[in-house]
Amino acid sequence: MAKIYKTDGTVEETSDLSLENMQKAVGGYIEIYRHFVVNEEGLLIGLPTNPFYRQFVGNVIVLSSKELRGL
Repeated sequence: MAKIYKTDGTVEETSDLSLENMQKAVGGYIEIYRHFVVNEEGLLIGLPTNPFYRQFVGNVIVLSSKELRGL
C-alpha cells in the first residue's frame, strides 16, 4: 500500500492510485521520480520542504515497485 508523507508530519496510507487521487494528495500536477510521486511545480509555488524526504517539497507519495509498475 502506498504511503503519503505529508508536510504536516503525518503519514497516510492509500490504495487509490488514480491520477485524480494522486493529484489531490500532492496538490497539483504530479511528477514521478523513481518511487516517489511529487508536485511537479512544488518549488515554483513555494511548497514547504517535506520533513520525511527533505529533498522534496510538498506531500510525497511513496510507491512500491509493484505499484509503480501498475501505473
